[in-house]
Amino acid sequence: RGTGYRSAAYPRDSLAARVRRLGRERSGAAGAELATRAQLHTILLGSLHDELRRSRHLTVVPHRELTGLSFAALWNARTRRYLVADHDVRTVPSGAFARGAWRVARPAGVKPAALVVGNPALDSPSTESLEPLPGADQEAR
Repeated sequence: RGTGYRSAAYPRDSLAARVRRLGRERSGAAGAELATRAQLHTILLGSLHDELRRSRHLTVVPHRELTGLSFAALWNARTRRYLVADHDVRTVPSGAFARGAWRVARPAGVKPAALVVGNPALDSPSTESLEPLPGADQEAR
């Protein structure tokens, strides 16, 4: 429990190349994609193995090249499972944001709420040719 900071020492250009490779592999062979996901898991989270075993929650503050990486979809070759199968993975834009979100107390009796938009009315000239998405409003209810 609690919070901690870890930094992974790995050459930035090599890490960026692996993240770009994963983006290219998404439309290719599944085996190559899984291998890259496993490599990224080892590079980024391998040193946290013991801490991750004891925790259900993981909050990630990605930097630069990692902002587009789906941490939840990293593959743990040891367990043969995706990270999201074992952890609630949250990605936040900054440490300050995470701290602020954790401090927000919800008043007693207030239930969580969500704004769900399904099949909105679009009045921009650039959207005039768009057809309504079948079943979107029913799904949103």
